[in-house]
Amino acid sequence: MLPFTLDVGILSTYVNQVIKQIRKKNEIRNITEKH
Repeated sequence: MLPFTLDVGILSTYVNQVIKQIRKKNEIRNITEKH
């Protein structure tokens, strides 16, 4: 059970990092489109 929860924690943090990167790319796109 412990390794499973550990994997889920690593997976969730990885997913969060990916989402943050996608949001940053979207923000940069919005800024470039406005200017």
